[in-house]
Parts: sequence; structure tokens; C-alpha cells
Amino acid sequence: MEKFNDVSSRKPNSTLKEVGKLFGKFGWNKKLSELDEQEILFLILVLQGMEKLEDEFNQTYLAAIWLKYTIGEKNEEFPFGANVQNTI
Repeated sequence: MEKFNDVSSRKPNSTLKEVGKLFGKFGWNKKLSELDEQEILFLILVLQGMEKLEDEFNQTYLAAIWLKYTIGEKNEEFPFGANVQNTI
């Protein structure tokens, strides 16, 4: 399976499309801070059930995004690949 890292080459049933459907259920004009407890729990449940991002996107691309938003935070570890502890 080819892994993607740009919007133009993504497969039609991508994780991002599924997230779009999910947010469509809440309404596109609704802010995250306006979600109630049940909506937040539903969001978490659906996101946890989706395929792993590292199966769809290349790890270097995900690492670049991760670093962009966590560069100043101590104790943050990249949640994919070799950094994930095997709990089996």
C-alpha cells in the first residue's frame, strides 16, 4: 500500500474524509468548545476506531506535523513508529 503525504494523491476513502463526515454530523459551524460531553466522547470513540494514520501517511510527513505543534513542549514523544511501546 502506498503511503501519501499530499492532498492531491490521497485515496478517496481516506482518514481525512472520514473525519470530515464526523464533523459534518456536528455541523461545520460548531466550534470544538461548543461540543457537549456526549459529542466529545463520540468524537473520541470514532477517532480511536479509525485506521492508523501511519498506515495511510508516510512517517516523515507525520513527524514534521508533530514537531510543528509540539516543538516547545518537553516530554512529548512522537506517537508512531519506533517510539510506540509495544504493550503485548
